[in-house]
Amino acid sequence: METPQLQEPNLRSVLMGSTTNKYSTISIKKFRNEVDSIEDDKARTIIEAYYILAGRLCELSAVANPSEVKVGATRPYGLFNTFSLENFEVTPVDSPLLPRGMNAITGKALVITVATAKRGKHILKKKQPDPETLKFTDEQIEETLRTYNQRELLKRWKEGEEKIDPQLIKVLREKFHFKPIAIPIDIRFEPWVVDILKHIQDINMKDRGNKFCFYLTRQELRNIIRKNLKRILPPVMTTKQGGSHNLKNILRHWRINHLTSYYGFNPQQLATYTGWSTLTAFQKAGITGGSPTMEHYVRMAWRSYFPCLIRHIDDLME
Repeated sequence: METPQLQEPNLRSVLMGSTTNKYSTISIKKFRNEVDSIEDDKARTIIEAYYILAGRLCELSAVANPSEVKVGATRPYGLFNTFSLENFEVTPVDSPLLPRGMNAITGKALVITVATAKRGKHILKKKQPDPETLKFTDEQIEETLRTYNQRELLKRWKEGEEKIDPQLIKVLREKFHFKPIAIPIDIRFEPWVVDILKHIQDINMKDRGNKFCFYLTRQELRNIIRKNLKRILPPVMTTKQGGSHNLKNILRHWRINHLTSYYGFNPQQLATYTGWSTLTAFQKAGITGGSPTMEHYVRMAWRSYFPCLIRHIDDLME
C-alpha cells in the first residue's frame, strides 16, 4: 500500500469542523495576545493548559459532580494525568525548519501524559453487556469510587441511599487511553510553559507527586474560560438540551488548527498529540490509506512530532 500523501489545505479545512462562521479560526497572534492580557494567573494558566494540551475539559478536571458520574455523563480524567521531564535533541535532519549546518538544539521537554476521553461515546452504552461481567464485590465498588474521589456518592451508597449501576463500575474500571503532550521548556519556543510549570509545582508541593490537573469541575473550568475569553469566543447558543454545543472544546479545535497551519503537523503526528486513533486522523485529513490494523503498530511517541514545535514563537506571531 502506498504511503498516503498529506494535502495541507484539505487537512486544515476538514479540521475546522462544522463551525463555519467567523469564529471557526483565529490567528495564533490574536489568540495568544488575548490570553497574555489575562491578569488572573490561575485563569490564564487554565486556558494555556487547555489549549496546549488540545484537551477536553474533563481531561483537565480532577473533580466531577456525583450526579454526573452516577449516570455516566463524565468522569474526572485529570486525576490520572502525570508529567515527566525528558531530554531532547533536534537537528536540521529532524526539522526542515532548521538551517542546514546549524548545531543541534538540545534541552528539556515537559511531557504530560493525559488520560483521554473518547469523543461522542457516552460512558454507559445502551447495549447491555454480558451479566457475568457485571459482578463486583462491595470492596471493588468502594475501591472504584475512591479512585475517582467520589466520597459523597460512596457515603450515600454505603448508607443505602443510592444504588450503583454495575455497568458504571465496569466502565470506570476499564483501562484508559493516554496521549503524550510534549512542551519545550524554553520560552523562545513556548513562553506559556512558565505558568504550567508553576502550576505543577503548586499542586504537587504537598505530596511531591507528579500530577497534572485542576481541582475544579468541568463546569467551573468552562465558566472561567468563558469569563476571560469573552471577547474572542463565539456567543453562547443554547441547544435543545440546554447546553452550548458551539463552545464545546473550542480551544482544542483552535490548537489543532494551529498545529497544522503554523507547525506543519501531519495526520500521524496529530494522532499522537490529540489521542485520536490513527485511522481517525487520516479520515479527518480527508486521506485514504489508513486501516484499523495501523493501531497495533503506529503509535508514535512524542518525539515524532516534537521537532515541529521547535519554532521561535516570535516568528509565528508576525
